[in-house]
This record gives sequence, C-alpha cells and structure tokens, in this order.
Amino acid sequence: MKGGLILTDIRLTGFMPVIEMIKNGKITLLSNMSCSGIIFKLLVGDEHSYYTNFNKNGEKIKQFIIKLAIISPLKIRYELLSKNKKTETAENFLQEARIQQDIWIKCNQYGGQEFVPGIANFAFFDKDNSQILLDYMSSSFRYNQYSDSSNSESSQSESESESDNLFTQITRIIMSDSIYSIGVIVMDYVDSITLNNAERRYGTKILQSIYKNTIFNILRLYLFYGVINWDLNTNNILITVGANMKVYLIDFGKVSSINEPRPDIFLSAKKKLIIKAKQEKYKQNINFDIDKAQFVYTICRYISKLEKKFTQKKDINSQKNNTYQMDWIEAFFSLPRIDKQKICAAVFEKLRLDFRIINNVEPNDVEPSVTELVRNGSIINFDLSKPVLDYYVTFPPLPRHEGGKKMKKTRKIKIHKKMKKSRKTRRYKNLINIKYL
Repeated sequence: MKGGLILTDIRLTGFMPVIEMIKNGKITLLSNMSCSGIIFKLLVGDEHSYYTNFNKNGEKIKQFIIKLAIISPLKIRYELLSKNKKTETAENFLQEARIQQDIWIKCNQYGGQEFVPGIANFAFFDKDNSQILLDYMSSSFRYNQYSDSSNSESSQSESESESDNLFTQITRIIMSDSIYSIGVIVMDYVDSITLNNAERRYGTKILQSIYKNTIFNILRLYLFYGVINWDLNTNNILITVGANMKVYLIDFGKVSSINEPRPDIFLSAKKKLIIKAKQEKYKQNINFDIDKAQFVYTICRYISKLEKKFTQKKDINSQKNNTYQMDWIEAFFSLPRIDKQKICAAVFEKLRLDFRIINNVEPNDVEPSVTELVRNGSIINFDLSKPVLDYYVTFPPLPRHEGGKKMKKTRKIKIHKKMKKSRKTRRYKNLINIKYL
C-alpha cells in the first residue's frame, strides 16, 4: 500500500488547504494533451503541506497533481495553447472524481494494492471565484521544472510571458460567458513515466512485467469494481520509477460503471446488463481450476474488443486507420505464445488472491483507520445524495492592500479636490466680471 491523502487539519474546510499550499508552493504545467483537462503539478515544502500519508511517521505529501477543467452545461470546443479541447459538464467531472476516489478508498479498506491516485480535494468555482483561483495559481506558476534553476533575466521573462499566455487564455474563456466555471481535482502525484515512454525505454523482460501489472489492474477494474475505462491509452497508464515498479491507471473522464443500471453517455442500460452478465460469469470461474492463461487472455480480448468498437464508432479516423485507445495491447497479443501464457497465468493468480481477500473480508474487518478517517472528513468522500451545486465553493474576500497604494489614493483625492476648488474659483471670478461688464 502506497499511503493516503489525509487532511492534517480538518479546521481548514472546503478548498482552503489547497489554496494555502498554492500560495506557498510552486506550480508547473505537466500536460495540456488531455481532451478536456489541463494538468498541473504543485510542489510544496514540508511546513506548508496539509496532507499526510498513512505511514506511522506521518510523512507529509509534498507533490500534488491539479487537474483543472472548464465546466459548461454542454460540451463546447475551445482552444488552449494551440490545442483543441472540450469543456466538461459538472456531472461528468464529479463522476470522474467520485469513481477514482471510490476505487482508491476500497483498495485501502480491503488491504489491496492501490492502482489509482488518491484524491486530496475537489471543488467547482463559479466565474468570480474562478478568477480568484486563477490569480492564485498564476502567482505561483513556473512553466517548467527548470525555470527556477536559472537566474538569467531572459529565462525569467520567458517563463512570465508563458504564464501570462496560459492563464490569460483560460481567464478569457471563463469571462466570455456566464455559463463557464472551473472544476478542480487535486490528487497525489505519482513519480512515474507513461507506458508510451516505458515501451521506448525498457527491454523485453521489463516490458512483460509492465504488461502483466497493467492487465492485472485493468481486469481488477472490470471484475471487482465494475468499471470500464474507455480512455486507456498509453498516456493514461503510469509506470512508477525505481526498484518497486507499480502501475497506476489515471483519467477517469470516460468511464462506464456497469454496477449502475441507468444508461450513461457511453452505454445503454441494455448493453450494461450484457456486460454485467459477462462479468458475473467470469467472477464465478475464478474459483475453479480452469485453463488460467486462457481465462485471462479471453477477458483481455473481450475488453479490448469492447473498447475498439466504442472508439471506432466515435472516431472516423480510428476506424480508417484501425487504431483505438487501448491498441498498445496488440503488442502483448503479438508476444510468443509461451510468454503470453506465463503472463496470463501470473495475472490469474493475482486476481484469484485479490478476489479471495475481497470476498472473505467481513464488514467489521475492513481497515478501521481508513473507515474512521473517511467518516471524520480527513479523507474526502463523495456523498451521492448531495447535488452538484453543493460542491461549488466560495473564497473569502481578498485582504485589502495596506501602505503605499492607500497613501497614493489619498494624495490623488486631495489633488483632485484642490483642482476642483481652483476651477470653481476661476468660474466665480469670470461670472463676476461678466456681471459688471
């Protein structure tokens, strides 16, 4: 278990812990490649972090991801830093955060290995509060992680102009219409590389280990959590760096929960029932001594075909080029048979172990510390009974400026009054002169 995102001071309600960290931290742009989100990294010192791990030593979390999305009632196309993007609806953005956090909490409650980043905070901001948030973020912004290491004036001015460009564009969009607002998900930063980079960097043996852990997590997502992520491209699969390699799945903006029978924008209610029936059949077979490798291979084929059909139905270019979001799995399918069997058999054993842990844990045996921390508000938990509007937050009024600016304003008023008095005197004298002519 990696740890958790526990709020250390529950007196800091709403979004205030994150605002305090933004004010005292440094922000860099990580990616603008997502279809709807803009991904930032927030780095804070130990003394300014308000979140800690589950570790007994209370180690502070000092690196966070801030995912920012422009929110509107319907999806609208816009351009940011020459990248075509779409706005998000508030309902979809809330669902993305809720599903990710629900998976993370269950992983930690049942003692399984987490495979999604935990969420520290979540909020929506109306137009006025969006402006305040963007001002705070802009003041702490560094375009790249090396901008602070250079003292040259040219690099500083370049960083400032890029900051102005990014936040000016976002602000312009927000202020252009009252329908726009901002949604923010703040989560744990995973020190990692994408699967795309891992395929270029590592050799065959390490790649096979990566495929094993990636497939294990995708099948866990489907079998145990009832979630299908329709956007599992190589940029949304993270491989941790270091000796203890782990795989994380990110970006739950395009998902279907087959445990929820009502239709969503991806699947009809009827289609969900069919996929759910398949899931139940697979779960029953885990307990039997079957061809383990073939069992895992069959589910991989099933999920990849679902995703391929969905992608190519939505995207004409994908159909034309015979590509899809999860097409990286074709490299796994093309491995020698003995390697595929070895990987699939290992995945089966990991699935069976996870399945037994989840099914044998009684309600009273669920990790008590996690449950208690969720209950007292130290770990963010999404209340399904709350409407979307309840997740909108308001910042307290900004503090008034003291000192020089105030004095300058006072002098300006005195000069204005003096000039006004002078003009009145001249007009009076002129009137007197006219009267006596």
